Amino acid sequence: MIPSHRIEIVIEEPWAPELIRVLKQLHVPGYTVIPRAGGSGDRGIRRGDELAGDSSNCVFIIACEDES
Repeated sequence: MIPSHRIEIVIEEPWAPELIRVLKQLHVPGYTVIPRAGGSGDRGIRRGDELAGDSSNCVFIIACEDES
């Protein structure tokens, strides 16, 4: 097993395509997306079952082998 760093990015779902574009520009070899993530934070409760999806979050998980 290769030591790696785990990066988690939580963003609003409508921004996911833009983040994917940036990850491709940075030559990130892979990532995992967990759509419609729910929870509570500084902006209150975010539900994962919103019908419109406008205010839903998604989580990107990226594993990096080195810090660069």
